[in-house]
Parts: sequence; C-alpha cells; structure tokens
Amino acid sequence: MVGALVALSAGLAAFFATKITTFQPDELGYTHMAIALAGDPSLRTSEFGGSERLNQLYPLSLAPFYGLFGNVTAFALAHWWNALLMGSAVIPVYLLAREVLARRSTAYMAAAVAAVVPWLTLSSGQLTEVIAYPAGAWALFAMQRALAAPSWRADLLAIAAIAVATYGRLQLGILGPVFVAAVVLHELGWALTGGAVAGGRADALRRARRRLLRDHVVLAGATAIALVATTALVVAGGLQQAFGYYGDTLGGQLLPDGMWRNAQANLTFLAFGLGVLPVVWTVGLILESAVAARARRVHAFAILACLTLAAILITVARVNVIFNGAEVQERYVMFVVPVLVVGLLAGLFESRRPAVTLLLGAGVVAALVATTDFRVIPSSFWFLVSPGMTAYLEVIAPRLGQVADALGDPGISRFVLGGVAIVLAALLLAAGIRSGARRRKLVTSAIVASVFLFCATTTVYSFDRVVHGSAEYKGLGASSVAGQDWIDRAVGADTPVSLLATQIGQVSDSREVWTAAEFWNRSVTAAYALSEPATTWHDGRFTEVGRDGRVVAREASRYVVVAARALSLGLVGRELARSPDDELRLVDAGGRRLRAAWTLRGASDAGWLRLQRPATMTIAGRATRCSIVRLELAVPRSAAESRSLHAGGGGLDRTVVVHPREARTVRLRACGPGTLRLRLAASVPATATAVGATIQLRSVSVEAA
Repeated sequence: MVGALVALSAGLAAFFATKITTFQPDELGYTHMAIALAGDPSLRTSEFGGSERLNQLYPLSLAPFYGLFGNVTAFALAHWWNALLMGSAVIPVYLLAREVLARRSTAYMAAAVAAVVPWLTLSSGQLTEVIAYPAGAWALFAMQRALAAPSWRADLLAIAAIAVATYGRLQLGILGPVFVAAVVLHELGWALTGGAVAGGRADALRRARRRLLRDHVVLAGATAIALVATTALVVAGGLQQAFGYYGDTLGGQLLPDGMWRNAQANLTFLAFGLGVLPVVWTVGLILESAVAARARRVHAFAILACLTLAAILITVARVNVIFNGAEVQERYVMFVVPVLVVGLLAGLFESRRPAVTLLLGAGVVAALVATTDFRVIPSSFWFLVSPGMTAYLEVIAPRLGQVADALGDPGISRFVLGGVAIVLAALLLAAGIRSGARRRKLVTSAIVASVFLFCATTTVYSFDRVVHGSAEYKGLGASSVAGQDWIDRAVGADTPVSLLATQIGQVSDSREVWTAAEFWNRSVTAAYALSEPATTWHDGRFTEVGRDGRVVAREASRYVVVAARALSLGLVGRELARSPDDELRLVDAGGRRLRAAWTLRGASDAGWLRLQRPATMTIAGRATRCSIVRLELAVPRSAAESRSLHAGGGGLDRTVVVHPREARTVRLRACGPGTLRLRLAASVPATATAVGATIQLRSVSVEAA
C-alpha cells in the first residue's frame, strides 16, 4: 500500500516536473556544485560558493547525473529524480503516523494525503527543498520514536536523522533544539497530565527525571557538546562565519517588526494549501494535550508538533522580514506538513473529544486567517514555491468575493470571510461527529476523503500553472531545451569559455539571456561585464575597451560569447555558433588578447542616442581604407514626429530621417587612413512632444568595403 502511494506521488510529480524547460536563479549554484562534486570523492565542495553553503546533500545527489551526462540530459534526469525524492516522503510520514496512531488503517490515510500535498510542485526546480523535505520527514519520525519510546539507540537515530536533514537544508538544524525541548517538555508534561495516576504527581515527576537521565543519556551528551561548541564560537566571534552563506541570518533584530504577521501569513497559506482541516485539528490536538492527552504517544506528538510549528514558522518569518523583504514563500515552511497531515488523523481518531478538539482548533485558526493581510500577483514562480498562497489568491479569494457581493459588501476582506467559513464548517462537522457512532464514522471518512481530494485538486491545478502558466503569465514549460547547450557542442564541455557581457534590453531580460548560457553550458567558466549592472551569474568583473580597441580582460579565454547584436563593440574573431534565440554568438578570438574591431560610446545600453551628446563610433585595426557600417534604427511608438540622425567623420556628412513606428537599416561608407571616428547625433523637431525619446540603435555591424 505504501509503495503504491509512493508511486502515485512520484508519478504525479514526474508527469508535470519533467515538462519544465526553464530554471530558477538558485539552480545555477546547485548544478555547478553538482558538477564539482561529480569529480570530487569527498562529500563537500568549496567551488561555486560551496565553501559558504554547508547544505550540500542535494547537489551531492545530483552529482551522478551531472558527472555522466551533459547539462541538458542531466537537467531532464534531475527532474525525474526530484519526483522520486518528493514522492518518497510518503514513507516517513506513514511511519510517523504508525508511531502516533493506534490503527494501521489511519496511518494509510495519512500516507494517502501526504502523497498529494501541493508542495510536490517543488520537484519542478533543482532546489535544496526537494531533498530536505523527505529528510526532514525522516527526522520527525525518528524524533517521535525517541519521545514515545526513549532509549539511547532512539536518541542516536534521531540525532543522525537531524544531522542528515541539516546537511540537506541548514534551516532544519533548528530541529536539534526542538528535539531537546520536546524531550524535556514531554517527560515533565506527561508526568503532570497523563502520568500521575498511581503515585501522584510527585512520584510521576521523579520517574520523569529518572527517564530523562537514564534513557536520554546520548541526547544529554550531544546537547552538552553542542552548547560548549556554540559557546566557544560565540566567544571567538566565529559563529556567523561557521554558518557560511547563512551566517548573516544570525544577526539583526531578534524580534523584528512584522515577524509575527509573516509567520501568521505562512500558517494561513499552509492551511489553505491543505484544505484547512489538518491545521485546525493539529492545533486543537495541541491544546487538548496540554490539559489531558489520551495516550503517551499522542502527548509526545502534540509536543513535537507544537514546537516544530513554532520553531520553523518563527525562524523563517524572522529571516523573511530581515533579509527577504517580508515575502511569504511556503517552500521555507513546508517542512511542517508531515506533522499537520498526521495531526489531522490524530485529532480525528486519538483525541478524547474530537468535536471539542475541532472547535478549539477552528477558533484559533479562524482568528489567524481572519486577521491575515498579504497580497502577491500570482505567477508560475509563485505557484512553484507557494502553491497554497497562489491557489488561494487565484481560486478561493475570487469565490469569497462572490459571497461578499451577494452580501452587499464587496469591500469586506476575503480573509475575514475565510475565517467565518472555517467557523461555520467546524460547527457543522462537530454536529456530525457528535450525532452517533455510525454517523461519526461516515463523517470522519468524508473528512479524510475531502482533504485528499482537495489536496490532489490543488496540486494538479498548481502544477498546471507552473508548467503552462495562464493568459497573464508564461509557464516554466513554455520554451524548449533543444540546442541550449550550443556552446558545449561547439567547443566541448571541457574547453573554457568566457562571457563578454553587455546589457541586452531590460536588466531582467539581459540576466535571463546571459544566465541561460551559463546554466546550460558548463564550458562557461568566467564572465566580464562591459556595462553595469552585471547580469551574469559568474562574478562579472567590470572591464572596458581601450582606444586602441584592446579589451582589458587578461584572463579571458580564447573562446568568447558576446551579444549577437552588441551595441558597444564588435569583437575581432571568427564566429563559431549562435544561441537558439539568436541573442548570443560564440567567437574564436584566435588565442590572442581580445580586441574590438569597433566600439560605440555615448549610447545607452539599450542603444538610445542622447540629445546634444553625440555618440562616437571608433573603427580600429582595419585592413582596408574604407569600411561599411550598417545601422538598424528605430523611433519609439510613442513618438508622433520623425527623428533625424546625422553621421559625420570618416568622409561622412549624411542625415537620415526615421519616421515613427519605422525600423530602418542604413548603410554608410566611411573612409580614411588609420583609425576612423564617426559622430552619430540624434535630433528631434522643435515641435516634438516626447523630446526625451530620440532614436534607438537596434544593431550595429561593420565590414570591410
């Protein structure tokens, strides 16, 4: 049964994830680390930022693919692997449920819900969350076992599982303090609530103290070592450095403004992603267990669920507010999903009074939902990282808006309506649960089935948005990977290639073009920037072109990638290949220092000429006396009048008129001895309305006459 559910989950993820044809910026680092690890027998690499990233489990798992195959093939195989990793989380969720729930059938229900949770969308990206999610689920299972049936072996297994999860994603290191606190609170809490039956509370507390000292000796030792090591790092001032790239998250305010609102929004959207009821029943179970849990294993789980939820939600919210502009990305908090799924079944089948547990949880969750306030414009990216939030904003919120219209108050908050709906649904379900054993069985079965169907529907809908997008935004499967490794194919994956990057269009467009060359081609090993800001993933060392045409890039390789329609320079060399979108070209510079056949100064990165500030075009190192210059000119659509371009120098004295909404190619013949310098001046009529919009150079080319 569990194997079938793993196959269902992995198959669902693979059906969509293998259609992905684009990548997220973070994937550049992880895939390059995978390439480095493929040739390194150790479990860590310091290359490509590896010295700053301690969590290298995911790139290590990708290393065989990137070691044996080229980037395009490895990309496809990685998405199959992602689907299997995410689907495999069903196994530890089932085992966690078996530790908490009395009946095997209810553990199967938990596994079924876990198989279709919306965060399967993360399999669409090569991100650390893909392996950290199942690793975190295994850690939660090991922690629950050590809580409910303590022994030194159970502690050792839990500590090892937490270490592996932390190697998968550093933020899961918080599970270490959670485990320690859960052990103490569970032993003392159970003694005060459920364990004080025969000898009274005093006797129960003595037994709890003995259990802590006897059964958790390994955990106590590990905690002592961790405290000593942490204290030493703090005293030496090396704690932040020890955390590498994530060390900055240890600084800043301890409780910054907006942290609680961010944590609240994360929990709200997790609830909507799961159909609300898992969060409701988990919260209710936590509240009930604080007073009187039904069994030791349930009390242990309630403590674990409470601390895990609080620790992950609060730490993520703090980092979001300080470092991420208070964004809400569920991928950072989805590691609590296993306890929420199991919490649903535990609340239904293991609580003393399920209806009361439901109403307690509903009251808290409804209040949180009703006071949430967060907006984002849905896109394929947001469906990938926050399917609960985007599905709510794109599907549920508009339906609640229809309710508001029907009530005659269209301005009422959709979150308030959501909170009201939660309370009404909880009252209805509570009445069904209390209406007799037979009806209760039907109601509980219907609840689990509805959560399963809701999650499955949300997952399919979110995946469809990730891959195919909508009328408002493009999907991540809309392009093609065919020919993207064009540089590797031309010169070989082991041949070093440098980028000589100029801005191509808007900054975002330029970054997309240049990083695509770096992502798909492992031969690209360095980048130089001719304009600011740098739009490459490799450190774009700023460079410039001398008046003699030499490019100041001493370590540049023989093979160089430049913009196909570069406006700032034309590199000397033989063209070997062009990118599939015709935006870039690969040039063989012949092993000599890079030199520009021509340069253009005074125009913007996008090719706009400035009024009263002519651009200068320098043509150097010519084999013939005359050169043919081709300029593709355009006037913005917003202009109502024509624009003029005057070309002077090199025997030229020519004025060209370009009309609105016209793209015109002009052929100029420039002659003279030595280096030619041409002046390109734009002018607009005195009656022009849009004076700032002059003439745009869309492309420049030079050849011998």
